[in-house]
Amino acid sequence: MPEENYNFRPAPRVRTFGQILGHIAQEQYLYFCAPVKGEQKAVDVERTKTTKAELIVALKDSFAYCDSVYGQITDADATGIVNVGGSKSMKLRLLWM
Repeated sequence: MPEENYNFRPAPRVRTFGQILGHIAQEQYLYFCAPVKGEQKAVDVERTKTTKAELIVALKDSFAYCDSVYGQITDADATGIVNVGGSKSMKLRLLWM
């Protein structure tokens, strides 16, 4: 996608294309991979990264972070329960999402 289209918003109440990419990167940290790893990540990619270059780096970093989680999890650990956003979830379920 060309950088000039990163601000494309199909409707007023919908995130821009760039915000969607930032949201994906942020959610991988906050709600999927960090809880499985037993960490709390303080990231705000969706609101702080706006250029194509920044968003691509943020996405690559979030995927690399999650790759490390996938690489370290064992079958026994995958059934562990973690608290995410006030609700409990099995680690494997978070990684499937």
